[in-house]
Amino acid sequence: MLGKNFILDFIYIIINYLISYIPSWYIRKVCYQLLGMKIGKGSRICMGTVVIKPWKIRIGKNSIINEKCHLDARGGIIIHDNVSISIYSVIITGSHNAQSRLFDFFEKPVIIENNVWVGARSVLLPGACLKKSCLIGANSTVIRGEYQEDGFYSGVPAKYIRQRELEGAYEQNWNPWFR
Repeated sequence: MLGKNFILDFIYIIINYLISYIPSWYIRKVCYQLLGMKIGKGSRICMGTVVIKPWKIRIGKNSIINEKCHLDARGGIIIHDNVSISIYSVIITGSHNAQSRLFDFFEKPVIIENNVWVGARSVLLPGACLKKSCLIGANSTVIRGEYQEDGFYSGVPAKYIRQRELEGAYEQNWNPWFR
């Protein structure tokens, strides 16, 4: 009988070295859904995105995850509607307790509400919750906790800069056939 780790490693290889590089979004979407990912109408995950445990990912409508992102869903990822996650961004939901002599592992979900924009090369760590219309500047690190609605955050760690002043909610409508 094959061990659980062997099966998880095999699924990882299939997702991230085969499925992730299929040039048709529609075929990739079916594959991700067959592996348990929930993907809303109009949403896209672009090519080259690494996915860990797709069955723990829920994506709402019209959300875009650009190329070469990393979705570590061991603790769960919830992405609501009209979210844009820019290229090379990383979402991590599992880590280790730095104070533990046993290097204890823990998981916490990452939640991203409607109309959030995560800038390029940003890192979201376990337990982060980005409230509606939040903006994360490029190269920022988002630690656990809530980030307020309409807030613009930037830096390492991400700190509040100012209000986003978004003129109402928007609906993304970017539907590439390939990528």
